[in-house]
Amino acid sequence: MYYRLDTNKAVQNTFVRSVSHREVTLTSGQPLGDVRDLPFRFEMEVTESYDQFDPDFEGDPDATQAGPLVFAYYRNVSLMRRDMVDALRAAGADNLQSFPAVIALKNGSDEFHDHLVVNIIGTVSCANLAASETQPLGELHYFLHLAIDPKLTHGLRLFRLAEYPPEILVDERVADVLRSAGLTGLVLDPVAEVEQS
Repeated sequence: MYYRLDTNKAVQNTFVRSVSHREVTLTSGQPLGDVRDLPFRFEMEVTESYDQFDPDFEGDPDATQAGPLVFAYYRNVSLMRRDMVDALRAAGADNLQSFPAVIALKNGSDEFHDHLVVNIIGTVSCANLAASETQPLGELHYFLHLAIDPKLTHGLRLFRLAEYPPEILVDERVADVLRSAGLTGLVLDPVAEVEQS
């Protein structure tokens, strides 16, 4: 069984954006050469908090006073907390590069130094397009529902999906280790497995 890595947008009360190294591509699956001017720098803005348990919750303008809910994983900017990177490596996923990062709150009140920019090396073409629901995105496919052919993964523990490289997949062993690590904000979304005919 494979899983997509994602960020829990239902409870996220922050928006993180890159403020340095914008020329660096982290979704190609290719190793990065010499990266200069480290650390990577990011800005975090605290937005409206959400109460996932209150179906009538419409927002609270004072909710940002509570501070940021800092996640272990920010998919949109390839950021992972150090303990998540350690868990990936402990599970046998060694095809990654990590670089120091600093996340500064937009209001300047705090900085976080416990995240790393992570480059996942390797892409695998294993999507079963006939069994998936997709939207075209240039030459790529954005997956509304993803099905893969598990035979085509060659047993890799961690990789980017060649048909849509921003998508990161992990195998069951890695998913179990990540679950046991209790990583705030990480979602492991199971992927359908359908062999291609």
